[in-house]
Amino acid sequence: MSKTLPYSASADHHRGRIARIVLYVLLGLLTFVLVVTGGAKVIQADFMVVNMAEIHYGTAATIVIGVVELLTAAGLWTRRYRTLSLAVFLLILAGGVGSHWGFGHPTERIVPPAAIALLTFGALWLDRGRALWDFVLRR
Repeated sequence: MSKTLPYSASADHHRGRIARIVLYVLLGLLTFVLVVTGGAKVIQADFMVVNMAEIHYGTAATIVIGVVELLTAAGLWTRRYRTLSLAVFLLILAGGVGSHWGFGHPTERIVPPAAIALLTFGALWLDRGRALWDFVLRR
């Protein structure tokens, strides 16, 4: 006779599996965004150079931000550094929203980084078992 899990344990397992799938979809989307935007900054793509120059970021700052974005993308897939990477990406996005807003850019320039920040926060929430303070305290 096979042993079955009680309904609540089975439902919790199913909910956990769905949350894990959603987390990995979000991580894939965020990785794509980080690689495209970070890569464009590092290779100095014309559209990115113009965008960053409008908010008074020079070449060196743009490249540094791009490198940090690419490292963050790699960190998303390293379980040990995922929470830190998500937190760093949230800070980068907060800087992007603040920079665009501070320079009076129209709403359509502010909404994309704000929406991506919400997705990043969602991924951070789904990965809450690896909270930032756990990362810091384990050092």
